[in-house]
Amino acid sequence: GEILIWRAYKDNVSRENWQTFCNLVVAAKESRDKPVQSIDGCHFIYTVVGDIVLVAATKDNVNVMLVLKLLFKMIELFK
Repeated sequence: GEILIWRAYKDNVSRENWQTFCNLVVAAKESRDKPVQSIDGCHFIYTVVGDIVLVAATKDNVNVMLVLKLLFKMIELFK
């Protein structure tokens, strides 16, 4: 449940929000079945590859499919 790489393009999601996500979703592996979680007004969009969780977080209204496509393209790039 540790953050390996973190890039904040906007500072509207705090470090505490990220830590809450890590504690509720990443550490508790049974709640990984939904790719979108809303916690404390923040929307976390994520996918799991092996033991690594790629996450995008926002407090704004975004196109979820576009964000998921970005995450999957990042997986392709890393491979």
